[in-house]
Amino acid sequence: MLTIRKIRVASDSWPAARRTAEYVLDPADSPAAMARALDHHGDMAAAGRTADPTPTAAWLGTTAMLARLGAEHGAQVQVRELALALQGRAAGGERVRTEGLIEQDARDERGRPVHDDSGRRVKVRVRGTKCVDLTFSAPKSVSLAWSQARPCLRAQIEEAMMTAAEAMLTQMTTTKPVVAHQRALHPASGYAAAAALHVRARRARGESVPAPQLHVHGIVLGVERADGYFAAPELAGMFKHGAPLEGGAVARARLAESLVDMGFELVRSGRFFEIAGVPPGLVERMSSRTRDVMAGIGEREATKRRVLSDAERAIVALETRPPKGGEASMVETVAAWKAEAERFGFGPEQVDRLRLGTRFADSLESRRAAVRAECAPSAAGTGTGSGGTDGDRDGAARGARGSIGAARAALLERAAGRLRLREALPLVEQLPAC
Repeated sequence: MLTIRKIRVASDSWPAARRTAEYVLDPADSPAAMARALDHHGDMAAAGRTADPTPTAAWLGTTAMLARLGAEHGAQVQVRELALALQGRAAGGERVRTEGLIEQDARDERGRPVHDDSGRRVKVRVRGTKCVDLTFSAPKSVSLAWSQARPCLRAQIEEAMMTAAEAMLTQMTTTKPVVAHQRALHPASGYAAAAALHVRARRARGESVPAPQLHVHGIVLGVERADGYFAAPELAGMFKHGAPLEGGAVARARLAESLVDMGFELVRSGRFFEIAGVPPGLVERMSSRTRDVMAGIGEREATKRRVLSDAERAIVALETRPPKGGEASMVETVAAWKAEAERFGFGPEQVDRLRLGTRFADSLESRRAAVRAECAPSAAGTGTGSGGTDGDRDGAARGARGSIGAARAALLERAAGRLRLREALPLVEQLPAC
């Protein structure tokens, strides 16, 4: 799934910029933390992992835009560099983005939010910069297979997640109207982003151990105007016409391509795909957070007596997140994951046996024909799910029903695992642009 969140950082608040960067790059939620936890158990030697793995917190984007931040594509992101970039500055401290006015909570002398007579938080406008966090989450079965896989395969899945996130970031910035110029919104000529892979979901209500959930935070730090200007990303263009549906579908299609290349067979599960052979009961057991979010959305829709928009659903997803803190350690978390998987007879040996797929064996034309045949009756008017929650399976984002983004997403969802992304995109481009 794809969630979208605006990040605002005041120019005069280095601590706030650093806190935001530390959250994105939190080592406690990284793949390395899980590897250390497994080493603690002594049951998966690190020798199976490549000596120089792909960074799971890396700079992504176009060469020219990254160069202006003093960054290089694929290089490891450091906290100080990201904090500076969030304030619109390059690694050397020089400003590369123009400041604007941003809205923040007013705080008293002790740092506490100030409330008005009605109990609402008082807002103030200060100088600062805006960025956008586009977070892509893997289907639950992918996270479960990763959590039980041997080190070398885990590294391959981690790299596939980063590759999928980059495909999504490129689609959402260079094909959607995200940069303001001459009183209109346009697609960007390029972009600069920092991406970090996290491996755990937020805790569900009543649980101390969060479920495995691979998700990449893609922080869009700037977009390039046609005249080369380093501009702020405009959030409105990322929500219109079902764009979040398409962005999430692009990422899943690219991830599916990598999984098929690894030998996994994929099966359709509603709008999404899952890895064939991962126990459905385990998938259901590890989806508590999804149930919390969907319950919150249902309550909000019942109160409003209407279907929520993509943006409103994303807000509910954020509001239902319990605060960080009080979670089990990664060692305890990994032990709980292993114990739960063992209840369903699922472990490293079972993951290895799932890699028996035929890969992309059929001809391109026959694979395209299969996708066209399935899409033909419904693609133009399909309402698909929201980019609001991870693992959402119920045809959410009904507010986007009939949008071009929904139609493009529907095609990509049917192509996932059948066509490589580069093979599917020409079919998508035959649909009207959004």
